[in-house]
Amino acid sequence: MGMKKFLLLTIFLVSLSFLISSVKAQDIFKVEWNLVEDGIIHKCYEIKIQNLDSVKHFFNLTAFFSNTNFPLEEMKNIMFYEWTTVPKDFPVYGNAWTGCDYAYYSNMTEFTLPSNCEWCNSTPEEPAYYKCLINTVIGHETKNVADWSEAKMKVFKVLTTGEGELRGNSGNMNIPKYRSYEYDDFGNIVIENGAKKFKLCFDAPIVYQNDQWGSSGKVGIRDENGNYEEDPWWNSTWLRRKKIIINNTQNPNDLIDYQVAINLTYDLICNQIFQI
Repeated sequence: MGMKKFLLLTIFLVSLSFLISSVKAQDIFKVEWNLVEDGIIHKCYEIKIQNLDSVKHFFNLTAFFSNTNFPLEEMKNIMFYEWTTVPKDFPVYGNAWTGCDYAYYSNMTEFTLPSNCEWCNSTPEEPAYYKCLINTVIGHETKNVADWSEAKMKVFKVLTTGEGELRGNSGNMNIPKYRSYEYDDFGNIVIENGAKKFKLCFDAPIVYQNDQWGSSGKVGIRDENGNYEEDPWWNSTWLRRKKIIINNTQNPNDLIDYQVAINLTYDLICNQIFQI
């Protein structure tokens, strides 16, 4: 009887371990990209990583570049930022008395005492001095303010290439649990609904290819803990582009090699590129 209980417990633990290990990073994190600076050379992406689980998780974040139409070594000024609280000093204003100033009048009846001022000596006799109450800096106070800060790992300070990638690893980033919020000292949002924000900026060289100037390639992030990739594609030679989102949340089946009909609505600014 005891052996059966031990066997059942062993099977249960093995099954539980299998269930835990089978949870994929795709099921835990939701990653969104937003192109916020799209110059022909300089580009910046905001990356939002949201934890969909009820407990915090670590995202072992690697940023990478690949499939570029230029040598990867020509990437410049790669910077990685984290939206977090940054301590900043602010002046504190208050009322304070100035030093005593001499009233330069031989006849004190001709002197008008400025507003918010009083005589330093008990009677305004020669020599006469006065002081004024003014609003000025009386101290400083440190506040935590939501702002972009260079991530602690200083990604891409040391560049590594291999397997056709230019990449840098940040280590484990703590992504708070779903429905968690964090604010700075002024009420600005730092963490919203378990989502942490990052920003990746870089300069790409201008390349002449296919009768056009610009650059193209893939920039992405990878969770090394779950071998899960999220990556957009850029092509600065495109004059216009529009994001298309396919929502498959109501379908229990994954879409593989699935045909999708796209209706391009007439737009005057695109008339020179395609005719409808």
